Amino acid sequence: MKKKPKRTLEFFKTIPIFLSFYALHTFLPSFQTSRVLVLLNFNLTMALIVLDLMLMVMACKEFWAIHPSFVLLALPPIAHFVFGVSAGVEVFV
Repeated sequence: MKKKPKRTLEFFKTIPIFLSFYALHTFLPSFQTSRVLVLLNFNLTMALIVLDLMLMVMACKEFWAIHPSFVLLALPPIAHFVFGVSAGVEVFV
């Protein structure tokens, strides 16, 4: 952080992207019926981003603010809003 403050600010670009995906997921039926699976998907994505950050620090691997694992978060809203596929789990009582 001391050596390259501009580069450090690039790491924080992932946070608003991540939060905007979370806000978008609150409108999905899966958020109402199977919230655990939605949160598991977000935890998996966050783990992949943190792993990439660790590899960047330890092995000087390149890190992109627009992380490829965001595809995991983009698929459910695209499926619901574009194709009309409901990802909600129906519970029969």
